[in-house]
Amino acid sequence: MKKMKKRQITQSIISNNYSKRIRLFFIPICLLTFGLLLTGCQLVGGGDKDPKALTLEDIRVGTDGLVVNFLEKSPPAEMYESTGVDTPISIGLELTNVGAFDAETYFELKISDKIALSDSERVDTPQTTFDLSGFGEDSSSSSNPGWFVTDKFSIPGKTLTDPRGGFMFLRFPAEVGTLAKGFEFYDARLTASVCYSYKTIATPTICIDPDLYQSTTKACESKEVSLENQGAPIAVKKVNPISQKTNDGVRVILEVEVANVGGGSVFYGDSGNNIDSICKGGEIMNSYSYVVRLNGKECKSDKGALMTDLTSMFRCTFDFDQSEAFSTPVEIELDYGYQKSFSKTVHIKSLA
Repeated sequence: MKKMKKRQITQSIISNNYSKRIRLFFIPICLLTFGLLLTGCQLVGGGDKDPKALTLEDIRVGTDGLVVNFLEKSPPAEMYESTGVDTPISIGLELTNVGAFDAETYFELKISDKIALSDSERVDTPQTTFDLSGFGEDSSSSSNPGWFVTDKFSIPGKTLTDPRGGFMFLRFPAEVGTLAKGFEFYDARLTASVCYSYKTIATPTICIDPDLYQSTTKACESKEVSLENQGAPIAVKKVNPISQKTNDGVRVILEVEVANVGGGSVFYGDSGNNIDSICKGGEIMNSYSYVVRLNGKECKSDKGALMTDLTSMFRCTFDFDQSEAFSTPVEIELDYGYQKSFSKTVHIKSLA
């Protein structure tokens, strides 16, 4: 197998450590312009009132995990072909974890046949750098011919102390090619893809009623619970508790409805939900694993539940020695791999 030249990409992860530097810079600015900025700071913090304390419900919102954006003018949306001399450009991308959980990921970039990755030196930056090898069919690190694949790395999700989530910049120096004779333009398509491990956690409160048909005053009413999205591409949409009276108390059958709301593909690793099994192994498409915890008891599936037409439903059964209706929280945790692609078109014009 042909050995590929190593290439370097530049990464920077913005985390809470960097926010300390920002605060150190911000303090003297506030002191210099005290009157104006004091008002601005009060507005951000809610004036004289204490700022609203964040909860997990505030963090666990939205339908995305990792999101990729091509940076503006990196490369430009429109440019001219090469004149025979190397025409360097930069392919810049921002990866952001807008979900509520940390993501371990592989990143892949597919280059058009009129744009090639460059071996030119990178501009020195204070961020860390790492060497990566492989591009095209000869790449031993790529499972997809024609794709440039990075080593795995992690991007933190949103937390109570950092509700923005983590993000990273990747920059690939590249070169523009020459158009074939007779072509006035060519639309080169760049495609970025992320494959990452992720999870979803939903914590609704349900009512368990051992005797649904008894017409007495009860502590709660047993009914189906509908949920909003949970800050992840796979969401728990409904939880329906079905109670059956038994000689020892009550049997609860939980029906849990799950949906793929992120616009990508979900799958489960054939040897567990670790990142290498998900993105490099024999993944099981349209599947995920789950754990349901209810009142100290647990129900789980490690092999993956199947999803059809972007939705899925599974059941868990629990037995309790309760004779009266009661409310209780239930925790539903889904584990899975997720893949989504993002693209940009570069319009290359002829010089002829």
